Amino acid sequence: MFKKKKKQYLWGAKDRDSDAPLLVLYVCPYYKVAFPNLDQIPSNVEQALIAFGGPDDNSTATVAYIYSSGRTPDEIKERIKTVKANGTVIGLSIIDNASNQWPQVNKNTFAQNLKAKADELGIDYVFNIDAESSSASAQDYIDLILNIRKVVPNAVINYVTYSASDIDRTVLSSSAADELQLLMTMSYADSLQALQDEYRSYRAMNAKIPIATGVKQGAVSEDVIRQMTQWARPDGMTRRMMLWNANRQGAAYGNPGPAFGIYDMMYQSLHTPVADELMSDMKNKLESLERLLATPEMPQSSGLSDEYLTYGSASFDEVSKNLDRLIWMFDPKGGAKRRAVHEEPECLEALKKLSL
Repeated sequence: MFKKKKKQYLWGAKDRDSDAPLLVLYVCPYYKVAFPNLDQIPSNVEQALIAFGGPDDNSTATVAYIYSSGRTPDEIKERIKTVKANGTVIGLSIIDNASNQWPQVNKNTFAQNLKAKADELGIDYVFNIDAESSSASAQDYIDLILNIRKVVPNAVINYVTYSASDIDRTVLSSSAADELQLLMTMSYADSLQALQDEYRSYRAMNAKIPIATGVKQGAVSEDVIRQMTQWARPDGMTRRMMLWNANRQGAAYGNPGPAFGIYDMMYQSLHTPVADELMSDMKNKLESLERLLATPEMPQSSGLSDEYLTYGSASFDEVSKNLDRLIWMFDPKGGAKRRAVHEEPECLEALKKLSL
């Protein structure tokens, strides 16, 4: 764990209003939207996380995905320097992919390569394990955590999940849980009661690890965000939130204010206008589509009829009519599963144009 400095908070958050909860903020270089103004990160951000790195062939670590929008390694490194110069700790969120899944990865080899990749990028040793794999077992995550700790003794290790599954229970009751500094949730429920129940559910699994509740622009209403932000945690721990993500800003996401407007509202009690209901519904679908298109390995066609699969140079309106057939579908027992994207190049090109 990073050493605390005078008047600083866990893992590097700078001087802040004592009433402002701490925030973990995702930064996603793979989006083609304008990069957020990282020099404007508020002082209560204790971690900024770059999404995503992960395993490559031969259990090596790769961050090729963050360059997929055309940004160069030098540009990303400069952005990282900007964040660190502002006094914010910046780390890497890791997730496996269809070609290199955690069960097939040598965790020790990967951990060594992960450390080398962090040194190459110039990020802090903050590693965020995104537990969304449909193939990983609890033991895979336990081994991953323990090997990262062995290779990088001073690492900050997060575990982020959403389903309160048996896998989570096993991980959070194992010896590996003692190596975790933060647990983050990402159900993104648009209900204060649901977010509070989720918090209590994970607290019941582990009494010690700090918990940051995840919220997402376009999916969780500002009223719910504000209420959850202000909710006094029943365990007496510091209020923490996670935001997915800093790249989602602008009127298309119901946030017409300046950069980071949504968490200006969350943590500084500033009001941000809410998009009307029709736009809110559309932006939710667009967000789901963008995340689907951003997966390293595109899913196979599900065999739906051509009228729903072949868009070619279809207009925004034509494509948007069928976005509901492209959103992520969730199976509580089996984890996230995807459906309905055609692999024809011109189809994908048309869909990618929807990325705002």
